[in-house]
Amino acid sequence: RASTHSKEPMSSQNSQHIVVVGTKPDIIKQAPIYHELRDRGHDVVLCHTGQHYDHNLSQSMLDEFGVREDINLEVRGGVNDLVSGITAKLAQYLRGFAERGGFPITYVHGDTTTAMAGALATFGERQALVHVEAGLRTLSPKPEVLKGWLEQGADLDWAAFREQSVDRASWAKGSREPSPEQFNTRVADAGSDLHAAPVELNREFLLEEGFAPAAIDVVGNSVVDALEQAVAGSDKNQVLQKFPQMGDGSFLRFCVHRRENTTNRDRFNLLMDAMEALLEQGHHVLFIRLLGTEAAIDNFGRRQWLEDLETRYGDA
Repeated sequence: RASTHSKEPMSSQNSQHIVVVGTKPDIIKQAPIYHELRDRGHDVVLCHTGQHYDHNLSQSMLDEFGVREDINLEVRGGVNDLVSGITAKLAQYLRGFAERGGFPITYVHGDTTTAMAGALATFGERQALVHVEAGLRTLSPKPEVLKGWLEQGADLDWAAFREQSVDRASWAKGSREPSPEQFNTRVADAGSDLHAAPVELNREFLLEEGFAPAAIDVVGNSVVDALEQAVAGSDKNQVLQKFPQMGDGSFLRFCVHRRENTTNRDRFNLLMDAMEALLEQGHHVLFIRLLGTEAAIDNFGRRQWLEDLETRYGDA
């Protein structure tokens, strides 16, 4: 949970707090930041980069969490187009605050392209940046640990597996996956003045990489605040009326959108086959399909397979 500090306004009356969002996760996790800043009496602006523009990924989330964008940069395109477009447009927008005598403080979130480009923009403008959910680093099982699990195969000792899984000594840092998310979060951290780390482990990573201890606060994850808001308004939600099979909580949320999975045929097909196996076992599956997922379905010839699957398990 995000930490709660004094609600006294900052001494600088010219401070503008620019909360930047671009993706569905950004909106969910930045909404509590936006509301908290407003509750404290600050001058707050919500800037949407346009990275996610589909209604279900953007406007519906803004509506659900009660926030309204003040400006939409409407950047579109591939990864490099988004990086250059967001950096240039956001820098120009932030420059306007400074030219009018303001002191903009920008908040970016997580490991998105929007976060990375936002850091580039503020760094270039020599302005303040807060990185919400800082210090995200991928941990991979050490080779000897992974080899031990694989060698056991179907005879895997699940109790020992769990014990090793929660042991920090079983894991090593350094993976470049997920990509580009690991690149994004590292760049965002490099340009940040305040690192809002979710847990102590993130703080540990940042300290190992040489960031100043005074610039790191362990504040919890704002998704907890967002969840509390969503639960409070759940009586208005109609999803169980539309999908009653989700009512007993037994469904599995199946989301495949990371680029290393949606651009690799073998990985994607393996995951799709796993989803089919879950359905065959009688599980309810909620299949989340983002733009990258839809592209992979077509690129790897899975469209007809998916339609057949929906026909066979339409109620699952």
